[in-house]
Amino acid sequence: QILNDMIERIDTVLEVTARRNYSHIHPDSPSLTAFSRGGPQKWVARYVDYTSKYGLGFLLNDGSSGVYFNDSTKTVLEAVGDNFQYIERKKI
Repeated sequence: QILNDMIERIDTVLEVTARRNYSHIHPDSPSLTAFSRGGPQKWVARYVDYTSKYGLGFLLNDGSSGVYFNDSTKTVLEAVGDNFQYIERKKI
């Protein structure tokens, strides 16, 4: 049941993200030029903030995606392949 709930939450985040229009950001935008000068190889391309209910979902520039849930657990899905990771919160 826990895995089904996680999949449902991820589907919700991805559906909302897919509906957003980011076409107004030009590839030569000043906010992106730093990356072409030896900056980070991966960055958050899109995100959706559902912290009031679930957590924060993100899509990286390479197509990888993930969710940081309010309970501090995390999920990551690689862009290529079927590698899905669930990361439990650290126990203190």
